Amino acid sequence: MKLGNRRFLTFSVLFPFLLVTFYALKQTFFMLTASASEVILEYFPIRGRGEPVRYFLADLGIPYTEAGLDKFWETKEDLDQYPFKQVPALTIDGKKLVQGNAILEYLAIRASKNGNGDTFERYRVSSLMFAIEDVAAAYYGAVYAEVEDNSALLRSVATEQADRWFSQFEHLLKQSKAEYFFWDYPSYPEYHLLNLVAAIKQLRPKIFDDGKTPLLKAWFERFQARPAIAKYEASRPFATFNDNTSGDSPLVE
Repeated sequence: MKLGNRRFLTFSVLFPFLLVTFYALKQTFFMLTASASEVILEYFPIRGRGEPVRYFLADLGIPYTEAGLDKFWETKEDLDQYPFKQVPALTIDGKKLVQGNAILEYLAIRASKNGNGDTFERYRVSSLMFAIEDVAAAYYGAVYAEVEDNSALLRSVATEQADRWFSQFEHLLKQSKAEYFFWDYPSYPEYHLLNLVAAIKQLRPKIFDDGKTPLLKAWFERFQARPAIAKYEASRPFATFNDNTSGDSPLVE
């Protein structure tokens, strides 16, 4: 075999290993740099829209501090500190991030957990995120509806609306050749969906018992079984889904 051919063969054998090593080192660097600086999450003492961020931080192995909302209430009018006057807010890498979905995307990009950069792939991930946000808008709209009794609204979310959404997510999972919606690791929108499925399942504990969405059920159980997620859920600081306890009790058999 000629020297040039041997060199090419050696490179072709080593290249996949070098590529995997590069991404592993990049991930390790992200975790170390994030851990070296203080990581602070500001949110209510509930699950809510802060829980997807907690899930992702736990899955990435990034320690963080729950700061509460004292500073937020004192300075929320300062738009440099709190753009849009909203939480969750995450301080990481010396930057303050707001908007939960944008925080998830930032963490995914920094951790190289956002695919290969293909334009259509990014569209598919964004499309899933917007679909999940539709679910979130309906769920939180029912939870915080200014009515005397919101049980009918929540029941609608947990039944006909959930059935429609879950069938759509099931269809996407049928198209996937990976363990999660796109890859063999969760995309950033899936951390949001994990919390919403749990919230809807709290309202309707037997939602998967009809066997109509087996892939979504398997996805949910697989996600919960991820070591870091399982460890977090075993000791999560806040069990209440919402700050008015609405949605914490089953409404549908």
